[in-house]
Amino acid sequence: MYHPSAYVLAHGLVQLPMMFALAAASLAPVFAIADWPWSAFPMHLVISATTLWAFEGAAQLFSLLPHPVIGLLTFIVTWFTGLLMNGFMLPAEKIFWPVRILTYILPLRWTVRASAYALFHDTPSYSGALNCSPSATDLSFCTKGFYCPGVPPQQCWGATGPQILTSLSQVYDVYSSDDASVWAILIICAWAVGYKVVYFQTLSKAITGEAPREPLDQHRISLNEQLSRTSSLLQLSRTSSIDLLPDSDEQHRSHARSAQRSQAAHAKRAIQKATLSRGLSRLSIAE
Repeated sequence: MYHPSAYVLAHGLVQLPMMFALAAASLAPVFAIADWPWSAFPMHLVISATTLWAFEGAAQLFSLLPHPVIGLLTFIVTWFTGLLMNGFMLPAEKIFWPVRILTYILPLRWTVRASAYALFHDTPSYSGALNCSPSATDLSFCTKGFYCPGVPPQQCWGATGPQILTSLSQVYDVYSSDDASVWAILIICAWAVGYKVVYFQTLSKAITGEAPREPLDQHRISLNEQLSRTSSLLQLSRTSSIDLLPDSDEQHRSHARSAQRSQAAHAKRAIQKATLSRGLSRLSIAE
């Protein structure tokens, strides 16, 4: 039997490349259809792959719970908690302590923030917004450093990626014009590694070994004894006292022959069963 560390290591070496393949397969059509800038694709790929890796580790860990339904529900609750508290639906300041700490440590918040920065930072400039100086007296409506002619300030998001992120951050707490991609990847990978470590420890404790097998020689002796007894029974049935019966007692002779055939069939079945048991024992020992 292999050690749990060998299984966890081998599974991780296969799992991580598959997460990148899955992320690439899901992101490539979106970038092609939505015409997103392909310069943001590498960073999106790394962020999506590490996020999938983290939640794959969570699924592995929760699979060790006593009941599969409990593990499934625990995974759903973990994912939904991260979605609810990533700063998109509820601002962090609206969440009471100590629950607010989940907003800053769960991986989905950093996934959304780093993905948005990678996408909008490299996006081409949009038309319709003009730069302005808030200190100019004739542009008192210039509160963000830009404005859109003929459009209310609340509906003007900006022309460049950083301007759009700044506007989004005033509505959604998760967005920011500051680059936190490296920090986000480190936090997500920390969750993935943490899940793997706890999974390894739990798996090691769950595996307690197996019962010792019967020694090979003793097992062969028991089978040989069974075969010997069965052969003796078969030989005894063949040398029965049928021939000692008088020729006139034909009815008793017929009953004796029927009993002999029944004993012979029973002995043959016992021999076949013992032979099959010996073959299975050899297979189990070979494994």
